[in-house]
Amino acid sequence: MSAPRLEEVFKTNGVPVYTFVQPNEYNRLKISLRTPGRGVVVEGPSGIGKTTAVEKVLDELHLGSSVTKLSARKDADLEYIANLPALGKVGTVH
Repeated sequence: MSAPRLEEVFKTNGVPVYTFVQPNEYNRLKISLRTPGRGVVVEGPSGIGKTTAVEKVLDELHLGSSVTKLSARKDADLEYIANLPALGKVGTVH
């Protein structure tokens, strides 16, 4: 596959085809997420692509469908998140 042309990435009209650029730490994130028993904390300001980067890695590793996705912003997930340390091996949690 050839590299996209500049005007395909930075479109002046319409919906862009390319919307994700791998961050500098992408490969370290990938290694960490595919290492069993490894905890990973991804932090940074809102809107910089933390969730997108994690989801891209999980999809690339074909793990997306086997991950439990939780959010501290959802009241329904808070109790589950609080109990994670006591649950033992629960698989991959995002």
